[in-house]
Amino acid sequence: MNLEKEEIERIAKLEAELKSIRDVVIKMDTKLDTWNKSFVPRPELQEMLKARDKDIEDIKADLNNLRMDKRNNKAIVPAWAGVVVAFGAMIVTIVGILILR
Repeated sequence: MNLEKEEIERIAKLEAELKSIRDVVIKMDTKLDTWNKSFVPRPELQEMLKARDKDIEDIKADLNNLRMDKRNNKAIVPAWAGVVVAFGAMIVTIVGILILR
């Protein structure tokens, strides 16, 4: 009878340990499922990075073009200044001719 009681206690202890192990495995399985849902495969990640790099290069090219446009606009300013001075000289000449008549 004493042996039977020890066996029952031992089996109860094993059942409790098995239950705790089962709970841990269920938690791990849930976490693994969650991780798999958010996991990005390597080839897909490489494609995403390539697309990002292409976007960055396009933005750099656009910035460079804007800088070149600003430089080109700065080069046009003296030409427009010359046009304004020539137009002013023409007006002064026309006014001078009209006054001297």
